[in-house]
Amino acid sequence: MKKQIYLIFVFSLAAHVVFSQTVEEYLNTGERYFLMGRFHEARSAVEEAVHLDPKNALLHFYLGSIYYELNENILALKYFSNTIELDNTFASAYFWRAGIYEKILQDHANALDNYDMAVYLEPENDRYRRDRGNFLYTVIGDFISARIDFHRAVEIDPLNYLNFQYRGVFYAMYGLHEAALEDYNAAIKLNSEETSNFSNKGTTLLFLGREKEAMENFNIALRLDNTNFRAYFDRGHAHFRLGMYNEAVLDFTEVIRINPNPIDYRNAYFNRAHLYRLLADQSDNPTQAGYYLDKAKLDESVVSRLDSQQR
Repeated sequence: MKKQIYLIFVFSLAAHVVFSQTVEEYLNTGERYFLMGRFHEARSAVEEAVHLDPKNALLHFYLGSIYYELNENILALKYFSNTIELDNTFASAYFWRAGIYEKILQDHANALDNYDMAVYLEPENDRYRRDRGNFLYTVIGDFISARIDFHRAVEIDPLNYLNFQYRGVFYAMYGLHEAALEDYNAAIKLNSEETSNFSNKGTTLLFLGREKEAMENFNIALRLDNTNFRAYFDRGHAHFRLGMYNEAVLDFTEVIRINPNPIDYRNAYFNRAHLYRLLADQSDNPTQAGYYLDKAKLDESVVSRLDSQQR
């Protein structure tokens, strides 16, 4: 009898080892595919792991992350919620669920609840603080709470340029341009290869009336990334203020070529039309002036069409 019990124990243990290895193998395969950007293959592998171990919170979290990358946000939300049901201390699941509630579902109450839980569970995670601060000021408009989160993020990790960059944007949105400039300078010291650090700094300098310094920063931003339409757009304004109308036309033309979101696309045509009229007024050559006026009318017709589509 003892021998039989022993054999049953050995077989059970062996089955458990094979089971665990199989789950681990599927998970490792899924992670490899995920890192390669092959999300469909990653999903298949992790789904097999979940099938074998359906109560494993980590597996549900990985599957939610994969669905998020596949832009299948409702399924991502389901698996992040499964993760929390299995382990209500899983801070990352709350954090990613907050993002879906905020950006996809526009459910701001649930978004805030989940950001709050993520921060409560991991109060020393600078990303949770930074993103909650961003949510608080962009969506809710809670200046004081947002500022506390941004300050805390910087305190937690003063070597992460994103903490300074986000706080700089926050300051700029509230018109605190000198404070924003300090943060952008700090972000640049930490990462001089990030184009948005320079484009953000340029925009702030433009608000402060320091057009030439702004231009220098826009130029650096565009050397780092020549598809940064925001840098072209704001550099166009800097050129305009400096009376460099032809250069401004070229900048707004680049915005149109890159074709960003509809509002900037429309405004680039609007600004370029205005510049063409200024160039026509400056010209002593009637033929050239007529050329600029024709260009202005073409751009104005595009603006009218775009405006009518928005009504």
